[in-house]
Amino acid sequence: MIGWSLAVFAVNAADRMVLSRVGSLSDVGVFSLANRFGTALLVFIVTPFSCFWAAERFAIAKQRDGKEVLARVFTYFFVLLCFVGLAVSVWSDDLVRLMAAERFRAAARICPVLVLAYVLWGTFDALMAGILIDGRTKEVGVLTGVAAVLHIALCVGLGEAWFAVGVAWAKVITLAVLTIGVYVIAQRRYPIAYELGRVAKVLAVALALFLASTLLDGLPPLLGIAVNAVPVIAFPIVLVGVGFLEPAEKRWMIACGRTLICRRQIVASTAAGDS
Repeated sequence: MIGWSLAVFAVNAADRMVLSRVGSLSDVGVFSLANRFGTALLVFIVTPFSCFWAAERFAIAKQRDGKEVLARVFTYFFVLLCFVGLAVSVWSDDLVRLMAAERFRAAARICPVLVLAYVLWGTFDALMAGILIDGRTKEVGVLTGVAAVLHIALCVGLGEAWFAVGVAWAKVITLAVLTIGVYVIAQRRYPIAYELGRVAKVLAVALALFLASTLLDGLPPLLGIAVNAVPVIAFPIVLVGVGFLEPAEKRWMIACGRTLICRRQIVASTAAGDS
């Protein structure tokens, strides 16, 4: 795990170090600004979930239906990850234009790429559950060490060709390799029947809505923020439309909705009586 931590540090640190050598300080500034948007997923979603899930997954694994619960929690976590990632991606261009000087506007093109990287980061981190429950982590240390070397090579190669955009895609490729590698290792050590079909629907809907939002690029920033709220709001609606929800989940949501309506009616009637 120490080797794993060092390799993860190398993956994080290599981006700007390599970019400062193959590009300019302006490229580093553009990448750093874009990276701040991407790390919003780490700060608000991945890290809080990891802090809660670090101990909880071991307790759940001891239950009779533990693997089913682990798989379901991963699905819901991935939904939240893609939802926030979609919101950051569609609003990044407008926010960069509002916040940054002209020379940093290129960060808007890199933001969605880095958001994708951090979606993969969160997925990779969540898939570690099976390996940590099994307790044998040597293969992960080797995997992350190889990934760190790969990342540095990709940063140099792609960075020299496309500067900040190339380094951003290097991060995506490296984290995709880590995610796939951890999934393969975890399934051998502690197999969990993840709901891959549902996960694929979530990813497909998020990507489709993001691509649809790019058709409206060029609007004034404040108008763009308002218009781009549509794909964000549409995300859960489209998920329901493509059959993401299972019957039990639909029943639970309907029951929650009825309970909420009843409570509001009681509050309203009480307020009317008092008046």
